[in-house]
Amino acid sequence: MITLTQTAILLAAAVVAVSLVRFARLSSILGYLVAGLVIGPWGLNLISDVNHIMQVAEFGIVLLLFVIGLELQPTRLWVMRRIVFGLGAAQVALASACRSPRRRSCCRCSPSGAS
Repeated sequence: MITLTQTAILLAAAVVAVSLVRFARLSSILGYLVAGLVIGPWGLNLISDVNHIMQVAEFGIVLLLFVIGLELQPTRLWVMRRIVFGLGAAQVALASACRSPRRRSCCRCSPSGAS
């Protein structure tokens, strides 16, 4: 589990980065990405243990999906069904092809398996 100091660093970086990005009239998601890049192991290295931070990230994804589920209207999903399910299925198929043990020629995956 992450420490209280790491939690404070995460929250402070998120608040500052999102405030600056929103001031520039950009998406707040970009602010979260910038905060992660700055404080992560490839930035200032304020948080270096990636495995423990992954637990917080996974919990954040669960909360994000919950909020999306609350705000999504079924009628809007029905209107966008071809785009959502068609392109979503294509993304899953392409990602599965790239991650399969027998790499297909349509994907340019690195030898280590990371794309």
